[in-house]
Amino acid sequence: MSERTTVNMAELARALDTDVRQVQRWLERWPEFPVVTRGDRGVAYAFDLDAVRAFVAERRAVDAATKGEPGELTPQQELQRVRAEAARFELEVKRGDYVLKVAVAEALQSRAAQLGRRFDRMAAEVARPLNLPDAVVRALQDRIDGWRRDLVAEFAGALEEVARVG
Repeated sequence: MSERTTVNMAELARALDTDVRQVQRWLERWPEFPVVTRGDRGVAYAFDLDAVRAFVAERRAVDAATKGEPGELTPQQELQRVRAEAARFELEVKRGDYVLKVAVAEALQSRAAQLGRRFDRMAAEVARPLNLPDAVVRALQDRIDGWRRDLVAEFAGALEEVARVG
């Protein structure tokens, strides 16, 4: 993952060879304009320069495309649109905005296995320094196993919800 190049509004205008008023018009026109920090009393706007470049290129391609026949793009316009979209996606991947499902699944599976092993040892490790009787250790382990079942059920429900949304 690379570092973001963050710039203020004047620096952004210079980098894009435009003026501050044009940047302000873009902010008004496109609510989804990529802003790192919104300007407010005493706080300057901050922008991710690469994200803004990709965003503006994509918007310009879309604007150029819509000036032709309504609903139809010329091959050149479609190519511009696709290139702008690909550049934006590449930037988002580069910044780490996307994570592969396989990587997430592997990380979760590994952590769940570690957590399971810790749950297995918990009762014995708590009981040993306290010299608790075996009956108390078994009761403690039963309680821990119940918590584990509840946690697994809640975790599975949360994963299902994320899968539906994603």
